[in-house]
Amino acid sequence: MKQINPVLYSLPRNDYDYEGGLTLYSVKDKLFYRIVFGTGDNLLHEDIEAGYDDYLMIDTYKVDEHTPLSRVFSQLNEYEIDDVDGVEEVYGSQLLVRRKDYETGDIRAYLADALDEIGYTCEDKEKMYHDLILARED
Repeated sequence: MKQINPVLYSLPRNDYDYEGGLTLYSVKDKLFYRIVFGTGDNLLHEDIEAGYDDYLMIDTYKVDEHTPLSRVFSQLNEYEIDDVDGVEEVYGSQLLVRRKDYETGDIRAYLADALDEIGYTCEDKEKMYHDLILARED
């Protein structure tokens, strides 16, 4: 079973197993990362045959140079990041998962793999994830 990094325990658990997600902001990268469980309709027959039974949608966003970051955070109180003015998607990915590898529906158990999938890195592994701020529960 994959372990949750202790730093990620400070983030909230999703209300329902295998549903919902989080939008995080990386102070270091100046990027938003939206990580949510998929709805199941993107699993292909060959994915299921390979043992995958779920997936996460992972999207990366940046704020344009004319929009204050404080305005983005304020809008995230009401809107999903796709609907926030001054934010544009940079990259999107899908991470196929086997639930048995995690043995939990807690989104926090999947975050390290999801962030790795989109290239979130840190030179000092001891400080990995310390720059992430919860922007929104999805």
